[in-house]
Amino acid sequence: MQQLIYFIQKYRYFLFFLFLELIAFQLIINNLSFHKSKFINSASSITGGFYSKTNSMRDYFQLDIENKELLNENLILRNKLEKLSQSIDTPALTEIFEKTDFRQRYSYIQGRIEKNQFRSNYNFLTINLGKKRQSCP
Repeated sequence: MQQLIYFIQKYRYFLFFLFLELIAFQLIINNLSFHKSKFINSASSITGGFYSKTNSMRDYFQLDIENKELLNENLILRNKLEKLSQSIDTPALTEIFEKTDFRQRYSYIQGRIEKNQFRSNYNFLTINLGKKRQSCP
């Protein structure tokens, strides 16, 4: 507290000057319509820019939620597409299927790349999918 009093005593003339300047600006802005409109417009543009930046940052940080929703939609649509492509039978394909009894069914599942390495001749992707093998007793 003592340092605050010393600071005020040391810079009292400068602080008094700033106080008078603020009063002068306030009187100019309140009494002259041109200056008042310019001040309001500039304040609106500053706050509008600030709000737009904060909204863009909020939207960026909420992209994770939107990406998960899109992944789920893509997963559903790909599974539907696979079912539709399997249900459409052409005569040539049905003959091949009847001869070999080979019906491969795909179901897409959602996954994420945990780690990727592309620097060497052999590229590796680590994906968070699959099942753990259970040991046989």
